[in-house]
Amino acid sequence: MGFGDWEHEPAVRQLRQDVQSGQPAHAYLLAGPATRCKRDVANTFAQALICLATERGEPCGVCDSCHAWKQQAHPDYHFLEPEGSSLKIEQIRQWQPFFSYHPQLGRRQVFFLSAPELLTEPAANSLLKVLEEPLPQTVFLLATEDERALLPTLASRCRVVLFRAG
Repeated sequence: MGFGDWEHEPAVRQLRQDVQSGQPAHAYLLAGPATRCKRDVANTFAQALICLATERGEPCGVCDSCHAWKQQAHPDYHFLEPEGSSLKIEQIRQWQPFFSYHPQLGRRQVFFLSAPELLTEPAANSLLKVLEEPLPQTVFLLATEDERALLPTLASRCRVVLFRAG
């Protein structure tokens, strides 16, 4: 999978450049409507971040890391979404053991958090502490439909990438 269908999107250019540079930000806020574009681009970006042999900022699709990604069994990719109507501190704590690990298969670890605006206050503070002290070889992706609903201190620790409607 590549960015192909979404080449015209400014968000794609920004994310691809960050992969090509080899020095992505430690945290991204992917903001905008829940569209197929945003979902596809977020997944491709996550895969590219852990790919062992990116090509022009895209995942190669053939390395061991990409194979594990395709099988949805990548040990360096961690995903959280709300349980019910909120994201709780217990969910954020599930990630903590991984914070002391180095990537097992990919270039870096990727932690993807869906709907960060639904973090409870304790959960938001716990995540904020991690984002304030970036971990080596680790990238956080926070995907929201409304960045204004997110705790401002969390948003300020992330590189904001805006997706357009449609």
